[in-house]
Amino acid sequence: MDRKGNIYEALIKSGDIKLLQNDGIIERIRRLEETYFYLNRMQTIHFDAVMSLIPHLNKTIRFSNSKVENPDLLYSFESQNMFILALHVMNEKDQVYQRALEEIDAILELIDQEIDSKG
Repeated sequence: MDRKGNIYEALIKSGDIKLLQNDGIIERIRRLEETYFYLNRMQTIHFDAVMSLIPHLNKTIRFSNSKVENPDLLYSFESQNMFILALHVMNEKDQVYQRALEEIDAILELIDQEIDSKG
């Protein structure tokens, strides 16, 4: 997810924000945008974490046949620490993705309610 845009700002600039009468929808859009920014940061952190593992893995595993060449280094506490940190980043990123999905569902529900009340 590599969003460069700003949902709320785009709504303001286009004038479409005036179409939204429900302040709850507007607030949820703001929250979703904050979550998107957080996701972008988590993507960068995750990428950096994976890239920092590659030099270490190059010293321990032969990728062509998946053979461990340096088991002492691979199973060292330093390796364990790197993998645990990477797992924490992945778990946090997953939680933020889930939050984004929940926020989208909540916005859609508010929109459906708004449409039903006008219909």
